[in-house]
Amino acid sequence: MPSLEELLVQTKLISPPQLAVAEHDAKTRRKRLAPALIDLGFVSDRRLAEWMAEQTKLPIVDPIVEDTIADLENHIPGDLAREFDVLPIDVEADELTVAMVNPLDRECIDTLQAKIGMKIRPVVAVCGNVRKLVTRFYPEPKGTFDPSSTLAVEKPPFEYGDDTMLRMHSREYAFEHRAEASIGSETRVVSEVEPRNAAEGGGAPQTESQLDRIERHLIDLMRRVDAIDATLARIVSRK
Repeated sequence: MPSLEELLVQTKLISPPQLAVAEHDAKTRRKRLAPALIDLGFVSDRRLAEWMAEQTKLPIVDPIVEDTIADLENHIPGDLAREFDVLPIDVEADELTVAMVNPLDRECIDTLQAKIGMKIRPVVAVCGNVRKLVTRFYPEPKGTFDPSSTLAVEKPPFEYGDDTMLRMHSREYAFEHRAEASIGSETRVVSEVEPRNAAEGGGAPQTESQLDRIERHLIDLMRRVDAIDATLARIVSRK
């Protein structure tokens, strides 16, 4: 049996330039050739179905009974139904009758047989009807959360408990506990964290929270950075 491309040109259903355009469109948009012809307006879906029936001598199933598909939809995986525009309409023993826009699509038939494990008996269907029912019975799956796709959180340039000074370019990680001062003077920390007492007037201090410890270390680190800033400023001013 000649291929779809050969029959289209031999029977003059479309011209060679139209075929070339349709092939390019199908490749670019990752779809099958027969639907591409319809989407481009080179042939109507009903005319293509009638032409396909003439060439293959296969019957046209129109309309397609929805109740039948509801009973058989599990026979075809959803991804294959959407990719090839196919619908199951009958089953007998180990043979599945499938309504197809293009029963000449050998790749489609071979893939279905391999995946389903049954013989495939193709029949012709009108593209518009098939697409409508495929959308109803085999909708696109909703996206699921993929933890691996989340953006990694940038790690601060220091670890808790580390006495290493903050890098000069990463000060956005530090708390803003400094008062502005003129160049050449040492910037002083205006707020510090003191251990919390259990009661007014003294007493055993409460266990310091992790946030307090982190803030205390940050203040200490910022004091060291400020001291370096002041020293550098004084050195520069003497030159």
